[in-house]
Amino acid sequence: MRTVAVLFVVTCLIYVYPYLIYPLVLHILCRQRPDGSRGESPQVERVTHIICAHNEEKHVEGKLENAIKASAGPKQEIVLVCDGCTDGTVEIARAIAEKHPQLTVMDVPRMGKSAAQNRAVKETTGDVLVFSDADTVLGNNTVELLLQSLETGYACVGANVQYGQEDAPDSVYNRLEAKLKTLQGKLGVLIGVHGACYAVRREDFVELESSVLSDLALPLEILLKGRQVGFEPRASVHEISERGDFRQNLATRRRIFCRAMITLLTGGYVARFLSRPGLLFHLVSDKVPRSFIGTLSLVILILAMILGGWVLRAVAAFILVVGVAMLLAGPAAKPGRAGKLGAASTFFVTVNLASLLALWDFMRGEDYSRW
Repeated sequence: MRTVAVLFVVTCLIYVYPYLIYPLVLHILCRQRPDGSRGESPQVERVTHIICAHNEEKHVEGKLENAIKASAGPKQEIVLVCDGCTDGTVEIARAIAEKHPQLTVMDVPRMGKSAAQNRAVKETTGDVLVFSDADTVLGNNTVELLLQSLETGYACVGANVQYGQEDAPDSVYNRLEAKLKTLQGKLGVLIGVHGACYAVRREDFVELESSVLSDLALPLEILLKGRQVGFEPRASVHEISERGDFRQNLATRRRIFCRAMITLLTGGYVARFLSRPGLLFHLVSDKVPRSFIGTLSLVILILAMILGGWVLRAVAAFILVVGVAMLLAGPAAKPGRAGKLGAASTFFVTVNLASLLALWDFMRGEDYSRW
């Protein structure tokens, strides 16, 4: 029984570690590192902004207008990769391209986001590649801010993704995530950028397998090359897709969790980082526990029930009751009406349930390479 008790305590510590202990460690490390220690990189001559889209006729016009407005001027080309679109995305995009020569529309067979990115990189010329999603809006100076960060010595820089509603299910989480990324970025060890928008120098881009999560695998590959990955909190990006649908959020997080598991487990990054203990520390502290957060929750509940005792049984019962209550409240939460309780409920259920479902997907061979 003592072994079970030790496992229970250790699992609880692992569960809270990436949210409480690891950020404190990052604060300490950042205080010990002077600013501007990365050196400088060559100035950017030409930018290629790549947008991958699959059946985005609802968002493509607004997205392309935003990309043109937020461009880095004449030194930027914009490429929309239509990944096997079966709706009106291609037609809408080509009509816009006729008026804007810096925009190129690539209509390719269905291949998935990572493969579509690889294809676009091969057929473009920019010395800096900016990737963004079709359902995001870039701030007017977002691209310029990313370029400025690259010129301070980073090989890759992530943008700060925000959401419109303050009570969106994951708004609080994403604010905390931005703070964590800012600390990692100061150290040059950002473990994963947000796929909604990031920039990378062409010489540091790595062609990836279609099954991996590109916004996680690419930064890891860059770090393994001895280069630095940063975060630009001033480079704002806003989601324009609906965030209030419980099923949609669950499906999105389930796909992301599954691809993160595939990236971490099949990419062999833990083993490959053994020769870089400093980077291994950040990888294990950040992505590994959070990718399996649902599994950790389930293990904590099971161990608490095995240990018994009225205190632990009360804790287990409390977790179970709160979980069920949140499961019932989660789908009812609507932006602008749910408040903090509904948002927290939705987020709690979505993250834990998505992680468990993603593990099941991973075990049965699902890879979500085509979103």
